[in-house]
Amino acid sequence: AIPVRGRLHWAAVRGQPRQAEGELWFSTDRVLHYQPFCADFGPMNLACVSRFIALLREKMASPAAAGKRLVYYTANTPSQRSNCVFLLGCYLILEEGMTPDEAWSLFSSLEPAPFVPYRDA
Repeated sequence: AIPVRGRLHWAAVRGQPRQAEGELWFSTDRVLHYQPFCADFGPMNLACVSRFIALLREKMASPAAAGKRLVYYTANTPSQRSNCVFLLGCYLILEEGMTPDEAWSLFSSLEPAPFVPYRDA
């Protein structure tokens, strides 16, 4: 898992991840969905961003997660990785006060580049 900020980490996985002692893994792959217009896959709309931020706040404040590393994970596909990091970026900008460049710098150096750009529908 890649460190994001404090206890928060990110991972792209194949299959169901194994949760180690001191970790809490969670995903929004089955909860937040992009409604495509054509052959596009994102970015997520403001309702999804708002729901993600509320979910992450809840996870961070949960007594069950106290002192644990929180790992936000997604399926290991280019579109899922891009949408997942988009949501994390929104959280980092809106809740943690990062600039867009600061948020992107956490993921931009990953090799090979695991993200695909969004396209107009």
